[in-house]
Amino acid sequence: MPEAAHVKLIRQEIDYNVADFKEIVEDKTFKERFTLGTANALKNAPKGYDPNDPNIEYLKLKSFEATMKLDDAAFHKPSIVNKLISSFQTVQPLVAFLRNAIDV
Repeated sequence: MPEAAHVKLIRQEIDYNVADFKEIVEDKTFKERFTLGTANALKNAPKGYDPNDPNIEYLKLKSFEATMKLDDAAFHKPSIVNKLISSFQTVQPLVAFLRNAIDV
């Protein structure tokens, strides 16, 4: 979970570049593999944001975890290496977006 100052910067980046953010997290492959964590999201709109913003659910996020379920048996298959490589490639644009937001 990023510190408050970083969350503020990430929200600002999402607000300014929501199309880029949505292209990443709403991508078919991303959605098939990952779940974007919403358990720690704010209940209300963050200060300075319109509660009626169509992207408010993204702006309410306090952490930006992309989780992927894998059962234990998957780790015993030779295909796990390719699956992990492919999954890292799928999540990398989100990591880059978040890092770009906090690089000041």
